[in-house]
Amino acid sequence: MTVVRAGEPHEPADVVARPWHCAAEASPFARRRGFLAKEGQVVAEPAEDGRSVLLNVGLGPAGSATAAVFRQAAAAAIRAVGPARTVRLDLALTEGTAMPAAERVRAVTERARLALYRYDTFRSARPLPPPVEVRVTGGAPEALLEALAGAEGTCLARDLVNSPPGVLTPASFAHRIEAAAAEAGLSCEVYEGPASHSCGWRVLRP
Repeated sequence: MTVVRAGEPHEPADVVARPWHCAAEASPFARRRGFLAKEGQVVAEPAEDGRSVLLNVGLGPAGSATAAVFRQAAAAAIRAVGPARTVRLDLALTEGTAMPAAERVRAVTERARLALYRYDTFRSARPLPPPVEVRVTGGAPEALLEALAGAEGTCLARDLVNSPPGVLTPASFAHRIEAAAAEAGLSCEVYEGPASHSCGWRVLRP
């Protein structure tokens, strides 16, 4: 599973996503390939070091970016990554918005994690492996952790919904929830048989 963590602006990575509000500020290479800095637009180009790939990501006009725009940009960047072990998302570093840094980091982190989600447990042909690590720059470590917690909860719910009934039995469902609670440092109590009836859950009676 891909690790999503806080990163620094100058950390090397195989792929770096850079935000733009104005296409004129991007490279001539990107502009020749049609980059207009529209919301969610992504154009890739070789980085100056010759070893990594730069993703030019559009955020729309300066001052217009909302949390939804940052989420869209993060998802578009993750989809455009291709084969890479490490990815650095600099999307929250833009100064062309009135949004606080914490809100930008939260939006980018949450959507990036959800865009990485896959359920291919029963697929015979495995798709391209996801990145090993995604780094989100912009500071605000608390906002990043909060966003990750919410996204991981959503991914768990997706796993449970996607699991076939023969795999996700009542017992295995209980085990999954117990494991998730333990990982989060929470207590969890599972009710079985008569114990569940005493709680008034009549719909669960056989």
